Amino acid sequence: MFGEPSKWDVNGVKNWLESQGFSDYVEILCNQHQIDGETLISMTYKDFSRPPINLKVYGHIKRMCKRIEDLRNSHFYRNAKSQPLLNSFPQTDTSDEELSKIVCSGKDVLSTPYEFKRCFLSFIYLFCSCYFTAVSMVIVHNRVPDMALYPPLPDVIIDNLPLIPWAFNASEILMLINFCIWFCVFLFHQYRFILLKRYCNIFGSVFLLRCLTMLSTALSVPGKHHQCVSQLFTGWRATFKRSIEIMGYAGMSINGVKSCGDYMFSGHTLVHVLLALFI
Repeated sequence: MFGEPSKWDVNGVKNWLESQGFSDYVEILCNQHQIDGETLISMTYKDFSRPPINLKVYGHIKRMCKRIEDLRNSHFYRNAKSQPLLNSFPQTDTSDEELSKIVCSGKDVLSTPYEFKRCFLSFIYLFCSCYFTAVSMVIVHNRVPDMALYPPLPDVIIDNLPLIPWAFNASEILMLINFCIWFCVFLFHQYRFILLKRYCNIFGSVFLLRCLTMLSTALSVPGKHHQCVSQLFTGWRATFKRSIEIMGYAGMSINGVKSCGDYMFSGHTLVHVLLALFI
């Protein structure tokens, strides 16, 4: 009826105001301030309520803002730099066309260089936690209690179940399978870097708590089938070498890692539970 709003002149705005029932504001908007179509569709509630226009009737202002917003929508006008008329959401410098391309392409808007840095810091945190855990495993292995003086604590389930020699290795194989599944989830997930950051933060924090718990508590081995003899890794070189071996082989017995003193604080259970939750 009126054509494209951005091409209206002052008379076009005047005709539109009269058709919408805002004839009382033709004088101030058109005659005094020479509002054309392009200016009209960019006006906000603040423009109408503050000087120099300074309209006084709140209901008229809200209705006019609603009509202008409908006008923009009907002619596909989405000016991202203009403030919304009926809400107070903050504006961005990204146009609607750019946002549509991001959404349609499935691009991760959070995969910014800043997000990469956070992931890298989280990985460093996990690495340090794993190393401290390996060092604590060496320390508690050196001071494992003598089984002759401190026998395993009584346990109703362990004492009444037959020994399954392959169960521990089977749990480690299942752990590797879970890790492969988690890696596939990470690889194909849209927000993979957010997952990686949370993975490193949670695993690092839990391993660090496990490290502190092992260092502050000395318990005997959980069963008589564990033939644990304390081995002294004296000096920082021996401790460093042994801790690197433990961390390099992920502390798993299928890789040849044999340690004592940390059985009561099962790292295998920790990894199984967290991987299952992440998957």
